[in-house]
Amino acid sequence: RDPEPACTPRLIDGFSGADQTRWTLEDGGAGQVRGIGIGGGPGLTRGALVEVTFADGTRLAGARTDADKGMVTLVPCSLGEGLPALVRMSGGTGASYYDAGSGRWVSFEGKSLHAVVNAFEVDTNLAVTPFTEAVYRRVLALANGDARPWQDAGRIERAHDEIKSAVNDLLPGAYRIERLDRMPLLIDDRIDI
Repeated sequence: RDPEPACTPRLIDGFSGADQTRWTLEDGGAGQVRGIGIGGGPGLTRGALVEVTFADGTRLAGARTDADKGMVTLVPCSLGEGLPALVRMSGGTGASYYDAGSGRWVSFEGKSLHAVVNAFEVDTNLAVTPFTEAVYRRVLALANGDARPWQDAGRIERAHDEIKSAVNDLLPGAYRIERLDRMPLLIDDRIDI
């Protein structure tokens, strides 16, 4: 039998998929590999740096969200088996996000948001939002002295469920959120109505 094609885990600037909510296929050298979109939200974030750290210590960094979809592409390869993962989106020089409340682009320089991810759900892209930041901060608060609290899947789920419950208590039934770390509809000046 021929060996499986080699897959190199990486982060790629931008996101090539036509649908922001679905995975894309990327060139893996010897064939196509799945690429997972990661974006900030709910306002589109452009020029932000993204890094992903897996529970085994592997860190992928250096990709920037694009101006078109506000996302990067994660090609996890076998690292998907090493979850949980910590995603950090930070604003370097020139980074901005669309503030739907004011209807304008605002600087994201010097700011950061986090998400902790327990699983990759097939064809579901990942979000880094104020909701995921709240989950991350709750995980830290539940740490009890643990040096790497985001590596505990049970703690992540507990924090996620607590924050999700608080958010959903404020929303009408049709708008309730099932998973806080899944890609929402990203809003920018092109679709803000």
